[in-house]
Amino acid sequence: PGQNARLTFAATAGERVTLQLPGVSITSSTLTVERPDTSVLFGPQSISTAGGFFEFTPTTTGTHTLVLD
Repeated sequence: PGQNARLTFAATAGERVTLQLPGVSITSSTLTVERPDTSVLFGPQSISTAGGFFEFTPTTTGTHTLVLD
């Protein structure tokens, strides 16, 4: 708890982003994607030990942050 993994990436408004996460050993985690102003674009989405495949479309251009908790 409280030790989020964070990854930033450049995104352009209107361009679809696809993310595939492999299986994880953590039994309960969530994925959230934040816009450049730190408001939530996508999620929180639960991730199981099987991993997951996610798609979303940014509404703004700039540096977004993927947060895995």
